[in-house]
Amino acid sequence: MEWSLLATLAEEERRQVLAIARRRGELRTSHPAVDRLLIDVLAQRVRRLSDQLVEALYSPVEARVARRLLHAAERWGGAIDGTVVPLTQEDLAGMAGTTRPTVSRVVGQFVEMGLVTVSRGRVALVDTAGLKEAGRDTPEIAATQRRR
Repeated sequence: MEWSLLATLAEEERRQVLAIARRRGELRTSHPAVDRLLIDVLAQRVRRLSDQLVEALYSPVEARVARRLLHAAERWGGAIDGTVVPLTQEDLAGMAGTTRPTVSRVVGQFVEMGLVTVSRGRVALVDTAGLKEAGRDTPEIAATQRRR
């Protein structure tokens, strides 16, 4: 009894997926603007993922962590001195493509440099200009990224 119910549910799900795919195809065919929009969205996503891959391969972890902090700060009041970013080190590690212990070390360096202060689950920007400088790539890395 359970197996037949599972098989019925699986078949119904398959039918619904096919129906949605068919409707999406009809929508794209009858409205070329939708097709262009989907292509633009996918192209932007590929571009963003490519940029993230290049950054992960060629940018120092310190620059990646600084950039992710500044980016997050933009969403939490602006990348200005005094902005508090409610992120854990684990969150920041995921955003920067590294590990929590590495973020702990890097953020510790930023604290020593007077760029940020930290408390549980929060990072406060103290010297935004200095953090921006820490987020810059070396000329060699920038040249590598321009060549691609």
